[in-house]
Amino acid sequence: MLILYCFISVTVNYTSFCDKACSNETYAWGAPSRLLQIPAREGIDPDYSHPQILVKQFFAEWKGKWAEHDVDIQINHDAYINAVDFDLAEQSGWNGTGVPPGGKFWFKDEGPIRDYQIDMTYVILHELLHGVGIISSWGAYFTGNSPLRALVDDFFDDEDFWFASPSPYSEVLYGTGPVFVTHFQRNTIFDKYLNVEFTDINRTEFINLKTLSEQMRDFCVQDNEAFIVRFIDNFINSDTISNQANTLYRALTIPNTISFDFKTDDKSTVFNNNEYLNRTYYNMTLLTGDSVVKGSSEHSGRINNRPGLRISHLSDSYADKPDFIMTQTFKTGATLQQLVNIAYNNTPLVIYTAETTNGTLVNQTYRSPIGPGILRALDTIGYSTVLKRTDYTKLEPENKDDDNKDKSCELNRHYPRRYGKRSDAISLLLSPNNWDIICIIIVVIITTTTITPITLLTS
Repeated sequence: MLILYCFISVTVNYTSFCDKACSNETYAWGAPSRLLQIPAREGIDPDYSHPQILVKQFFAEWKGKWAEHDVDIQINHDAYINAVDFDLAEQSGWNGTGVPPGGKFWFKDEGPIRDYQIDMTYVILHELLHGVGIISSWGAYFTGNSPLRALVDDFFDDEDFWFASPSPYSEVLYGTGPVFVTHFQRNTIFDKYLNVEFTDINRTEFINLKTLSEQMRDFCVQDNEAFIVRFIDNFINSDTISNQANTLYRALTIPNTISFDFKTDDKSTVFNNNEYLNRTYYNMTLLTGDSVVKGSSEHSGRINNRPGLRISHLSDSYADKPDFIMTQTFKTGATLQQLVNIAYNNTPLVIYTAETTNGTLVNQTYRSPIGPGILRALDTIGYSTVLKRTDYTKLEPENKDDDNKDKSCELNRHYPRRYGKRSDAISLLLSPNNWDIICIIIVVIITTTTITPITLLTS
């Protein structure tokens, strides 16, 4: 359970991920609507980008430039419709118009959940957690069906694209091309706590991602060297950085090589005082392996190219534990509450102190769908939680633009541009206006009219 001192606004778009009928098995994806670079303050690392909702906890205003919503979630209607038994739907009274019942997603008013269905609350919560900060920017941006790969495929061998990096920062001249890439964007605050260790040919390899992130951030090309083909050529020939990027790519292909290391507590917290939590949650293993590098339709394609989402999941070893919500594979045939009950059945009790509306302190048992490990990861990147309460120090924004941009490496062409359009690897080659929206956007807004903190997903 997160403690937030301002409202969180979430857009949930229920849409088709395909132009026409297809067998797309993607269920959904979620991400921060905007990543911001916070200026240096006590306890804040300006070298990483932060999700907007986290920044809101520290800044009452952001130069009037908050994105309209904090988290964007897309849910795929194709996945729902592919699971429908149309004969059974007609037998149940469906008249052939509107959305047939019995699709992949289960809603509370449908009766008992079927063995192949996924609780929609489960899907939205999983994607919401990506949106509040469980998201990495490390990924293989030029592999698979990435839109960037399509631009350069004929110029390089497949092995040349075997490197992992933060998201490239690109610019499309004249509105439709050519495409220039000048540098890599800053990593997310989630990435600050990742550690890489693996064995390759009987040798243990370590990668200091903080150092590699700094080296990536310093890589900058200009003018004609920023043409996307030249950018890749320059990068793969920059021996030190490209070798490390290739080593990281190899690490991503091997299971259990990346962990999220929790920030050490220097004071009394539930995590320190509870023997089970103290013993279990010193780090968490993220999802890696060959299938992660190759990617799944959830993370890359025509409308979404976020390969960092692939490692923004927990290892499958957590599938039957309280932190199951952030494993990659959604469980079917049980409601979210049923899954929570099963996951906590063999777990020692975790007791924490909560304050009621009249100020009384009471002990409560922690049994939230946001498992203790996920909660500690959110605490590590800067949130206050019921298991480790911290104060959000309100800060005043500076006058300069602190968005996720490194202006020193913006494209500086030697000739006038008729038209320039900035983009990043997420939206390259695609305008949201081209998405095939089949349903009105649903806006979910949790608000409070006082300074009293709101608690997200209280168990």
